[in-house]
Amino acid sequence: FGVQPVADLGLLVAMRRFIETIRISESILDYVVDVIRATRERPQLVFGASPRAATMLAMACRAYAALQGRDFVIPDDVKALAVPALRHRVVLAPGAEIEGLTGEAVIRQIMEQVPAPR
Repeated sequence: FGVQPVADLGLLVAMRRFIETIRISESILDYVVDVIRATRERPQLVFGASPRAATMLAMACRAYAALQGRDFVIPDDVKALAVPALRHRVVLAPGAEIEGLTGEAVIRQIMEQVPAPR
């Protein structure tokens, strides 16, 4: 097929360890938890994101911060990744679907309403 590996297991493990060194403050972790909790409190969603989704969003934010050249996570990282990280982890209520809402739209509403840390 002509597919060539670009990383071996050792490199992947090293990258994962590096990402774990990216700092994420308590206030940003609280923000992630607040966003996840808000998905479970929305009547437009039958099922919100799970606690595991919070862990995955926090890890994605660390990776994103590293790709941006930072060794720390900022609230804008959470804002940038919330929709792509969560849209497949929520289930829209039938009534919301009839109204033309999408999971993505509900997550965007949540991000506008949940206050970000300063």
